[in-house]
Amino acid sequence: APGMQKEQAPGVQKEQEVQGKIKSVDPSGKEVTLEDGTKLMIPDKVKVKKDALKEGAIIKASYREEGGQKVVTRINVRADRKS
Repeated sequence: APGMQKEQAPGVQKEQEVQGKIKSVDPSGKEVTLEDGTKLMIPDKVKVKKDALKEGAIIKASYREEGGQKVVTRINVRADRKS
């Protein structure tokens, strides 16, 4: 229907989800790289235990594309259960 596009500001993408295993974590703790090469920026306002973000951890995150970067809006770290 016409007029349905007005909710999104220009250039603002809707949230997307990504899931994967962390390959590396930036020393600042603000950026993680997944095994598939996806880089995620984690802003200060996103609450996550920094010690949970480590190599090999499985994460599920929601993010928005902003200025060519994937900026996390929510992130969950799956507990690593050794079976």
